[in-house]
Amino acid sequence: FDPEEPLYSHVTGLLKEYSLVNPKLVVDVVNYRLEPGKAEQVKAAYKLSPATKDVIIFECRGRTKVVKQAELSEFDLSRLLAGKGNEIKRKGFNGEQHFTSALLAVINPQQPHALFLTGHGEHDPRNPTQDDGYAKFAAVLDENHIAWGGLTLFGTNEVPADCQLLILAGSAAAFDAAEHDKLERYLNQGGRVLALLRYSAFSGFERILAKWDVDAPDTLVVDRAISKSDSFIILGSYGGHEIVKPLANANL
Repeated sequence: FDPEEPLYSHVTGLLKEYSLVNPKLVVDVVNYRLEPGKAEQVKAAYKLSPATKDVIIFECRGRTKVVKQAELSEFDLSRLLAGKGNEIKRKGFNGEQHFTSALLAVINPQQPHALFLTGHGEHDPRNPTQDDGYAKFAAVLDENHIAWGGLTLFGTNEVPADCQLLILAGSAAAFDAAEHDKLERYLNQGGRVLALLRYSAFSGFERILAKWDVDAPDTLVVDRAISKSDSFIILGSYGGHEIVKPLANANL
């Protein structure tokens, strides 16, 4: 971490508080500007990309979790959303939320388990292509120590009891009656689902959502002021937040 970065004092101060509460927490600070050799050793040890900088690495018994500086701020977007300029101000430091989550992730020996539903034309988490593959999403799960795999509900298969998250990654075909019942049974038993619905493709999961008071109609929102087509929306201006920079660079 570069001590000249604005969040450095917040980060080190909070980590000091954690270590005062629990002396088993050992903090080691690497200034990559003054200690480039040590910084390279750290990146090699934790398999970080060469461009990695200004991060907090939590480790316990071989389990690691990396928290990036960009994740640690809350921003005031009011002026941007009101169309009064592109200025975004930092209004809060949410390091405690991320640090506590990271600590729980590395000290918990039981790895959370997520499954991607397959068999209905869903996006493939093993496919690295930009348009259709979900490999980057799967990589985020890996970074957060979440074990993941595929699941088919054909035949006698049920959602396993150790599945803590079932991911419906854009099902393009409808579920049959047996699959519908299994999904509903999983939810009724306290299961969790991340449902990514595909426009114009009715999977039948919408009926299950309706029972949980979630309305997912097959409708499309079009902004006539910036797009003359019902097929896509053209945007010409983005804010300055990190999350939309890739969209602006891609000229979407």
